[in-house]
Amino acid sequence: MPDTTSNATIRFNGVSQPWLPGLTIEMLIAQHGLPEKGVATAVNGTFVARNERSQVVVQPGDDIATLQAIVGG
Repeated sequence: MPDTTSNATIRFNGVSQPWLPGLTIEMLIAQHGLPEKGVATAVNGTFVARNERSQVVVQPGDDIATLQAIVGG
């Protein structure tokens, strides 16, 4: 049976990238150099709380979005 995971991808903030087995939202945020605090995350449109990011494992085809709070006037 062929390995179908080698071509699997995810989308992170609208950009396609290779999927890696075992990758968590927490790891993905760190890979992209985003701060741990001040960033909201969602997987496939569902909010993921900061304290849950280390437990949410990204699956092939997932669409992960982040929103960084901007303060000022």
